[in-house]
Amino acid sequence: MKKYLLGVLLISSFSLVACTSNNNEEVSAQSTEQPTTETTEEEPESTFKDGVFDNDSFTLTYEDAKIINSPMENSPGLYVTYTLKNKLEENINPQEVLDLIVTATQENDTSEVDLSNDYYSTDAFGPEDDVDTYNEQVDKENAVSNDLKPGKEVEIINAFGLDNKEEPVQLQMLVNPETEEYSDPYEIDLKDLEEIPGPKENKDEYWDDEAAAEKEPEVVENEKQDIEGAPERDTESEAQDDYWEAKEAGLTEDEIGEYTSNKWYGNPAENDGTYYTDLDDYLSEKEMEEEQSYEPEEDEEKLEGMREEADQWQEAFEAEQGRKATSGEIQSHWAELQGWE
Repeated sequence: MKKYLLGVLLISSFSLVACTSNNNEEVSAQSTEQPTTETTEEEPESTFKDGVFDNDSFTLTYEDAKIINSPMENSPGLYVTYTLKNKLEENINPQEVLDLIVTATQENDTSEVDLSNDYYSTDAFGPEDDVDTYNEQVDKENAVSNDLKPGKEVEIINAFGLDNKEEPVQLQMLVNPETEEYSDPYEIDLKDLEEIPGPKENKDEYWDDEAAAEKEPEVVENEKQDIEGAPERDTESEAQDDYWEAKEAGLTEDEIGEYTSNKWYGNPAENDGTYYTDLDDYLSEKEMEEEQSYEPEEDEEKLEGMREEADQWQEAFEAEQGRKATSGEIQSHWAELQGWE
């Protein structure tokens, strides 16, 4: 892909040489003038006024901006929309245009901060399971990456990570690459912008124990849920249904929290076995854990008693047989004590 210079520096050179000759084909230098050169530096042909950047190659127009909150980022971002028109007779790449000419800065209490334009925005307008919204953002990102044909225009986006949400953002364009001259700043007042809250999935409320406790519906103990005055079940939420199912199965609040926070809510085929598939799966695993569990103190006391009995058996064996028991005989007796034989 080609990168395109945005400013033009023209240098013109002029020279004048005067010569004379006679009619007898004798050539003599009557006068000689040294070449003279005049150099003029023209104003850059790139301009950025009222949010519109224009040069001989393309026009980039600022359309609007929003404050976004991606779950993948630790701070808010500035989501800027432009319209890019290609004025050349060959393709241009929108991403290269943005990377080459657009800069954004923001002040805080101590510094002027250069804002990075790699803020993750794909999930800022809805969770990934919101297919329509997610695909719309993917299409916009593809428009930035794809080459733009001659004479065509396209809407493109650029997302910056914000330092804060109080100070305005100063947008500038590179109008002369050779002299590294930038335009006057175009100010974006964040207080005037719409802020898009970060998307939340329903199940997130139940993965957090404290949030789950706040959201749990009031339960009427030992009574059917369809009696008058009893709370209605929220069938729109799978996590809510799981809560009620576990509650009706007699699980404690701690057990319900353990179950719902470790249940797989995605595509069942993608569950690697780490998460519960349903309530029966959870109950089966808990039953196995109870069968395999033991009381450490009781087992330790039992083991100590078996050791004492084994020592007494070895002493009695030596007294009766006149020799010490072999390791095989000791192991055989130990197996008897454990009930293996």
